[in-house]
Amino acid sequence: MNTRTIGNKAFYTKVLAPWFTSKPVDTQQLQVDLEAVAVCYRQIENNFLGDSSFLCGEEISLADIFAACEIVQTTVCGDTLGQHPKLQSWIHRVQQKLSPYFDEIHKPLLNSYKE
Repeated sequence: MNTRTIGNKAFYTKVLAPWFTSKPVDTQQLQVDLEAVAVCYRQIENNFLGDSSFLCGEEISLADIFAACEIVQTTVCGDTLGQHPKLQSWIHRVQQKLSPYFDEIHKPLLNSYKE
């Protein structure tokens, strides 16, 4: 499992490739990429989050900050968190702990790409 590689691939397919090439999104490739994202997210939920509030226990850590940033990037590709309520709750906890900085850092990304 490599969250960065998998998420970046989906982001590239949905956002960067069309921007660089002026061609439409390759929807077949995006579907393959988003399926890989979903597998990765299930692994994070099952293997790392489990019943904990954060990835390494009950307190936020650098692991949470890095992982949350990678995961938020994929949200511009569609509803990547919709089938992952545990991950959604975790992102919300990270966001709350890092408020207002989390929102400030991610605002340019989330506002720059709208369909």
